[in-house]
Amino acid sequence: MIRKPLFLTFAIAAAAALRLGAGGWAVVSVDTLPESGVAAAPVRLLFTVRQHGHTPVDGLQPAVTAVADKDRITASVQPAGQPGRYVATFTFPRPADWIITVDSGFGANSRLTLLPLPVVADAGHAPTPQTAVGRGLRLFVAKGCVTCHQNRLGGNTSIGMAPALVPGKHPDGLLASILLKPEAVLAGRSAQVGGMPNLGLRPDEVTALVAFINSVGTAIDTR
Repeated sequence: MIRKPLFLTFAIAAAAALRLGAGGWAVVSVDTLPESGVAAAPVRLLFTVRQHGHTPVDGLQPAVTAVADKDRITASVQPAGQPGRYVATFTFPRPADWIITVDSGFGANSRLTLLPLPVVADAGHAPTPQTAVGRGLRLFVAKGCVTCHQNRLGGNTSIGMAPALVPGKHPDGLLASILLKPEAVLAGRSAQVGGMPNLGLRPDEVTALVAFINSVGTAIDTR
């Protein structure tokens, strides 16, 4: 009576692993994350779609939408001229906190919902500057880290290919080195399916991500 449920559990887990390894998922990562937008002014969102987090995927038809209360708008999306890279252009009709979702069109486990983007009435009403930890949280979501690493962040589903991030597990310097050049620090593990990709992060983005990871980690819930 015990063996059958255990067998079924292992069979389901094995089938899921095969599906993920066979190419059923991709990671959406925002190349440059805007900190805010201005109503009636175009906002460009550049993003890259990578199969297994590494291989850029061309020829997709991503759908990018933004929602604020009952309002919903759809972006114009075009290839951005580099492998796997796309650009979405929005014009937000009014000031609000807009939630943007990028559905890459690759298949299951290939969409990303960003944390709310504050859109103001004009450039003279810029929102309060973000703290390093707050910006690191936004980047953790926007860069697609939220897709692979185990976490309880609302709005996205982790495929659990990478561990939860524990504050203080790595010193700031080592963690920064991993984020900047994972292929060098993590050796062969970086190139494996589900391994840490090089996202081409800027130093200021690395600083913010280190602040978030080593201050808060991913065992939080923003829902």
